[in-house]
Amino acid sequence: MKRLLLIAICLWGITFCQAQTLPTEADHFINTFFPDATETGISFYDHSEMAYRVELSSDITVGFNSDGQWIEVESFSSDITQVLSQQLRQAIVAHGENPRNAVRINRNPSTGITKVTYNDGLRCEFDANGTFLRKVVE
Repeated sequence: MKRLLLIAICLWGITFCQAQTLPTEADHFINTFFPDATETGISFYDHSEMAYRVELSSDITVGFNSDGQWIEVESFSSDITQVLSQQLRQAIVAHGENPRNAVRINRNPSTGITKVTYNDGLRCEFDANGTFLRKVVE
């Protein structure tokens, strides 16, 4: 009985450790957009839209869904605009905002809607094509 319990605990431990790694797509995203940063912490969530939250050494936090697609990038001291397409950066400028003032960028991979929150509390929303949808004061 003790041997069976020990085997069950070992198998659970192996399964748990294997489940605590980031998907390949999430690793690729971090290496592409934040190549000089190192991971300082990873949080895992079972029942949330954000399955992984990765803290980077550059004061940047990135959230990923269970498929490893990024859904949020946040920083109050580092530039995070490298994750935005050139078209989206141009749309932000066209609406009178400075992309470098972004402190949080949220993206819905299924709808393509991107929400950019600035350091003054203003949030702009754009569709998948970079078309401006609305401004919201938070």
